Amino acid sequence: MAVSGILDVNDALLLTARRAKLIGAKCVADTSGMVTCKSTVDEIGALLNRNDQKFKGLSIACLNTLTDIVVAGPADSLLRFVDYCKGSGIKAKQLTVPYGFHSSAMDPMLQDLGVCASAIRFNRSKIMFGSSLYGKLLDLGESLDPGYFVRHTRDSVNFYRVIEDIRSSFSGCESTFIEIGPYPSSKL
Repeated sequence: MAVSGILDVNDALLLTARRAKLIGAKCVADTSGMVTCKSTVDEIGALLNRNDQKFKGLSIACLNTLTDIVVAGPADSLLRFVDYCKGSGIKAKQLTVPYGFHSSAMDPMLQDLGVCASAIRFNRSKIMFGSSLYGKLLDLGESLDPGYFVRHTRDSVNFYRVIEDIRSSFSGCESTFIEIGPYPSSKL
């Protein structure tokens, strides 16, 4: 956000720190989590959308590639999900995180995050910006609103679609994308 000019550096850092503090204060650690698995959105989505209480509360948190999905939600449902994956030949790995980010586990802090984000000034972007929430490249001069940050905390992240949009927007250009995070989710 700061690189695009939508937020100045101080506001971006403030919002990030406030979100972390709210998660720690309002969300219950180790009652939810995340699992990365090698499957498709269609297969995992159909599994999670069944009226099966076994996977209650689980949702797709991230789409990293067409076959690299992250599921998040209650810890007990995730354990059953991992067992299901193992029994079905789907590679799955529990991530070492204290919360189910991009899931209902974030709900207790969303209202307070919205209040915090509403106090920050948003600018129009000075460069094109890839939104993993919208799954697309935003145009120069676009702006975001405080609700964007609330939705970005709660809703699914679609890295795959934003990368594909960037590639198609700059077809003919060679590009390299690097995943930066605490754990490589693509290595199961």
